[in-house]
Amino acid sequence: MAISAQLQSTDEATLLEGMKSFSDIISFGNAAASAGQPLVENWSQMRGALLMFERASSDIEQLTEATFTAMFPKDFVALDPTKKTLFPNSRAYNMARSQVWRLLACIGHIDDPWEELRMMIRRAGRQAEIELHWGALKTAALKDGLAPSEIRSAWVWSLPAEAKGGHPRQSLRRAVTVFNRMFDIPDASASGLLPPCKISAPTVHDCRGRAPVQLPNKLLIYQENAEINTGNALSLVWRAIDSAGTFNLPEDPSADDILAPDVWSNIKDLPRRVTGVADTTWCQYLTRAKRILLRHATRPRPIRQTPVAS
Repeated sequence: MAISAQLQSTDEATLLEGMKSFSDIISFGNAAASAGQPLVENWSQMRGALLMFERASSDIEQLTEATFTAMFPKDFVALDPTKKTLFPNSRAYNMARSQVWRLLACIGHIDDPWEELRMMIRRAGRQAEIELHWGALKTAALKDGLAPSEIRSAWVWSLPAEAKGGHPRQSLRRAVTVFNRMFDIPDASASGLLPPCKISAPTVHDCRGRAPVQLPNKLLIYQENAEINTGNALSLVWRAIDSAGTFNLPEDPSADDILAPDVWSNIKDLPRRVTGVADTTWCQYLTRAKRILLRHATRPRPIRQTPVAS
């Protein structure tokens, strides 16, 4: 639905906000269309939708978001049976309701920040670039009851689509990219409808689709100062420890905590479903990780006794 220049006028928008009924809006819209300045480009279609709701809203004294949503629920099944007969079918109701909702949002009868942003996108001439591709993010936000300004990076990257991978992840990431472009639209950026800052870059997953696990401070220092040939073994071992969830370790464990005989023994015995790798590969990770940890251990390691041949 494209809004005409007339409806973008502050005076006209203020006048429309004061209208109490669908009949008032229809009368104003007819007059505007006759004057060659229709409220919306598809006024005849919009008028048809408004007329259906006008017939079903004779008992609305003041048209507001509360009265509209109470009388005309989003789900056709929940609509008052006496009003269902005034609409051809559920499809016609859903389409008409969507059109009317957008118009009411544009003229201030309904508080819909997503619709306000949509109109700013269109006024900026960036519909094809942004509006047509933000669906994956917008749909998820609406499902969780979030306004655009309430979206945060942590929530975005915890969505099922991101974890699922493939097309769902691609769609979500595309939606995030175009959502961030709204910060470049002056009206949107100054509207207060966007989050405090852009959505951050997505989490980088490993080859098995798993998100990285942040190393505790001490282990992070060990890893950063490790020999090059040990790779990221400590991170991989810590991921398994974290996934197992059965180790009673301090929040910021030291090399001594992890190398404690009973702890290290349990780490070595972690099953493949936890480590995510073959047993031989897991042994290699453990060898490299232990090499890193031993450089920072302060407790003496027990010496393995070699049996003496009799």
